[in-house]
Amino acid sequence: MPEFHTLRRIVIVASARLQKTNNEKITTMKTSLSIISVLALATSLTVAQEAPKGPKKPGKDHPKPEAIFQKLDADGNGSVSLEEFKNSPRAKEKPEKAEEAFKKIDKDGNGELSLEEFKSHRPPHKEGGGKRGGNAAPAKG
Repeated sequence: MPEFHTLRRIVIVASARLQKTNNEKITTMKTSLSIISVLALATSLTVAQEAPKGPKKPGKDHPKPEAIFQKLDADGNGSVSLEEFKNSPRAKEKPEKAEEAFKKIDKDGNGELSLEEFKSHRPPHKEGGGKRGGNAAPAKG
């Protein structure tokens, strides 16, 4: 029977070592999860602190009408033709609406938009932002 006791002792020692190894692994995993949780919390707090507070201010993310007008005025002659107007990214999406909008904006009907005509058709930005997100073409629809 001494062989049985020796074998039993080997099994007990091996089980104890395995249990100790498992406990070490569990402790390591718990520590790793705690570190990851702290890092995630720190990251989210940093992002929250850097985020702008309150509603967007008009003009902050929206270009001024003068800047849009200058981009549309490709030849730099101080007025925007129908062709220049239709070359804007927004007008290219819906060219038929762009032409219709151009005609509405062109109050004097001379086929050219002046800065005054362009600015007069654009409503002032409201507090908290509006639907216009800074697209270059002012096509209405």
